Amino acid sequence: MKTWIALALAIGTFFFGNVGLEAADGNAQEERITINLASRILTFWRNGKKVIMYPIAVGAPESQTPIGSFSVLEMEENPEWIDPKDTKQKVPSGETNPLGYRWMRFYQTYGIHGTNRPSSIGEYVSNGCIRLKEENVEELYE
Repeated sequence: MKTWIALALAIGTFFFGNVGLEAADGNAQEERITINLASRILTFWRNGKKVIMYPIAVGAPESQTPIGSFSVLEMEENPEWIDPKDTKQKVPSGETNPLGYRWMRFYQTYGIHGTNRPSSIGEYVSNGCIRLKEENVEELYE
């Protein structure tokens, strides 16, 4: 099933749009993610109700997180990191991988992912991606 994410800027807030999913009982569920850039918070919603909020890191001033409406294009466990500035430089999955152990691409080379630098959460430090603590991204990934 394709997961949908939409991003829209409104006073520093991203909107990761409605996700039409069918629950085990056959009832449709609406899921979405909102991201507030100013407060660096990701919120997961189900059927219009706030389920959970996570602190995040977002793009540094020189590499800002993209703004717009997006969907999740791919999801990957144990991703390989490819340096956006030098695509020949790659880091396999593991402790030194800046993506952590989960990757959800939503636009070009941008995604929601874990991090091997949990102290960066809450900051404007990424290459434009949205970073979460590893335990949080693994929970969101499911």
